[in-house]
Amino acid sequence: LEVLGGAIGPFGDRSLAGRRLQDIVPADVREPLATALAHAAAAGHAEPLEVTLDGGNQDLELRFVGIADGEVLVLARDIAVRK
Repeated sequence: LEVLGGAIGPFGDRSLAGRRLQDIVPADVREPLATALAHAAAAGHAEPLEVTLDGGNQDLELRFVGIADGEVLVLARDIAVRK
């Protein structure tokens, strides 16, 4: 995992670089996130995914774009205001 950009949720912390995704996200988010990542890597994009993290304190919309062979860019947006 390569972490770039700002500090949104657990994904903005550069200390997470190189760690496995399943070690970072909560159990209920792992499967849908892994599915979206795999789809984006294969098809170039995936449907946005809304997740709740930090014990229900943070709502994020994740967007996925395949950018190179097996690489996926994930954009995270805080949607708490919208909810």
